[in-house]
Amino acid sequence: MGRISNQDNMHMNNVTFRAVKGVCFTLISILCFIFLFIGGPNYYSGRVFTQAWSLGHIFAFCLWTYILTVNWKYLANETYIKQCLIIFCLVFFVGSLIEIIQIKFNRTACIADVIRDLKGSALSIAFLAPARRTISKAILRFAQLSVVLIIIFEIYPLAITISDEVISKLQFPLIAGFETPFETSRLSNSKLKRDGSVAIEGKYSLKVPLTKKKYSGVGFKYFPKNWKGYNYFHMSIYQTSANNINVTLKIYDLIHAKTGRNYNDRYSKNIELKRGWNNIQVPLQEIVNAPIDRTMDLNHIHAFGVHAIDPSGKDVIYIDDVCLLKQSGTDE
Repeated sequence: MGRISNQDNMHMNNVTFRAVKGVCFTLISILCFIFLFIGGPNYYSGRVFTQAWSLGHIFAFCLWTYILTVNWKYLANETYIKQCLIIFCLVFFVGSLIEIIQIKFNRTACIADVIRDLKGSALSIAFLAPARRTISKAILRFAQLSVVLIIIFEIYPLAITISDEVISKLQFPLIAGFETPFETSRLSNSKLKRDGSVAIEGKYSLKVPLTKKKYSGVGFKYFPKNWKGYNYFHMSIYQTSANNINVTLKIYDLIHAKTGRNYNDRYSKNIELKRGWNNIQVPLQEIVNAPIDRTMDLNHIHAFGVHAIDPSGKDVIYIDDVCLLKQSGTDE
């Protein structure tokens, strides 16, 4: 039996590598397609998972575009510019069709996802398509830089969210002091702004205009959910009006959120705010015992908020130093 030459070995290794790569790409492509219709975040999912999941469109269409440019012979014979036009038209059509089909799977059609599909294809065309080598380096580098900037802009919100998640865990048991610019992303209404004119701790508080909506105020949605080991919930509210204002503090767990949000199944307290600072401190035992037919699950607090009912539309409150305490009036 003759010896196998080094060249034959290299050829066999290359064949094996291509086969393994083909199988991996096929399996990943199938999974990506399945995940377009099954799985993913819901209303109760964390914000990092929710934002990261949406970026999956970029990954999926980047992969599919690469497979297309390498394996579709008709496309390979066309110029790079024509390849780009064909792919973008095809991706727009397929992406739009996917969004329409998703409605049948109890999902919402989203034009932003179609745009992400196009961004994923652009990433593949700029960096992976074999025909990219046929255009001038200057044009290619410009295209690649443009795509990188577009992808960075797409990923930036997720990076900010991850940063705030880390900060939130490091700050805990401080839930929100609004000293960092990203803390407003923890709110259900992220359009609210920090304000430097009023603060009880540090330099900033959250400015909350009480508009003429039926229920006007602020909700806190993203924060460490396990409140076990603490004894008090604390919040400082500054009220600007000469007249007292009535607001409601609402706190509830994940069970409440998933089972109809019955009024008697959460903690709810009416609070009269005088002019100036109002320090609100609630024993967690009161919160635990608030539901009528069960006890609140402190391991899975889902959300809390402060709102006024039928406000005049002229009043403003400022919220600061939202935290949990082990002893009344202290941070420990």
